[in-house]
Amino acid sequence: MKDVFSTPNAKDGYGTSKKDAFDFFHINAVDKTDSGDYIISARYMHAILCVSGTTGQILWQLGGKKNNFTDLDEALEFSWQHHVTWQGDNTISLYDNHANTVLHSPSMYSKGMLIHLDMHNMTATLKHKYIHPDKILSVSQGSVQVIPSTKNILVGFGNSPAFVEYTHTGTVLCSAQFAPKFAFELVDFGLVKSYRVFKHDSWVGRPDTVPDIKVEGRKVYVSWNGATEVRGWRLETARTQDTGDDGFMTVQELRKDGFETSFSIEGVGKFIRIAALDSENGVMARSAVIHVKPRHMSLFWSLSIAMLAILGLCFIYRILPKSLPSNMTRLLSTLKNVFTDFLIRLRPSKPRPKTWMSDEDDQNLEAEPLLYMD
Repeated sequence: MKDVFSTPNAKDGYGTSKKDAFDFFHINAVDKTDSGDYIISARYMHAILCVSGTTGQILWQLGGKKNNFTDLDEALEFSWQHHVTWQGDNTISLYDNHANTVLHSPSMYSKGMLIHLDMHNMTATLKHKYIHPDKILSVSQGSVQVIPSTKNILVGFGNSPAFVEYTHTGTVLCSAQFAPKFAFELVDFGLVKSYRVFKHDSWVGRPDTVPDIKVEGRKVYVSWNGATEVRGWRLETARTQDTGDDGFMTVQELRKDGFETSFSIEGVGKFIRIAALDSENGVMARSAVIHVKPRHMSLFWSLSIAMLAILGLCFIYRILPKSLPSNMTRLLSTLKNVFTDFLIRLRPSKPRPKTWMSDEDDQNLEAEPLLYMD
């Protein structure tokens, strides 16, 4: 306990039983050095330990009450840290939370740090620190990434919904937040947060799932969460559900212009599916096949319900008008007019020309071209 800065409490365990053990160490990051040893972050000890990869012995400790290094330039000014990473060349990056509770001094703030260690002289030097432009403080979580392609520094402020990209020397290039400032400006309750933030130049998302489709009215909507290479969509239709690929015909192709794209399903067959297309118009994946209810069936039930409602109103209006108060009679008359107007609007409009052909003799159907294709 003499080496620990935290005390037993409801958050960290009271230490009265195995199930309620006191989290005195709190490991929140582990990395490996070039020589095969392990760098371990002990948040509640305000320390970073190097453990031998062969013997398991502690080789040295940076920070905390048993620190082995001489601080040459505020290198040990960190506490409650996260995301300790070995950067090579005896350099460590870390996110210094600098607090463990929302009750803290306004002068305190979190920061990213790059620390260089001289193993011969056992000294520690702060190479750079990265402070949020508003000097915000996050009491938990957070990250520091050295972006491989540029060597810029990306700091995620964990419990506070913000991240900043800096040049290696600390100049702010981009400061962003994904929640209003009140979510972290006064007290950091972590209403919106991210544990770590990373930036990748060529990350590609290829989900194990298939595109999701949903029919609403006379449109079908498609999306594929996480797929980054989709450039377009192809609506396909067939007469039967169990038909193979040869049984499906192309109705239309559209460019992907957002998270979700919609097609009109006027004139399609009984079954539809949607294919995701890449930049070369190749099929990446297809959605499940779903059944489309004919429009005349929907109109039939809508008209039936409307007719029953109107007949009921007419019965009340014609048979019982004398027994109803005058204001009720006027109300029923108004409702009758409303339902009559509704019935008129339900009349089927002039059918649109079909975008595909059901004649089996015509197999040379060509889809509308993708908007992004030359």
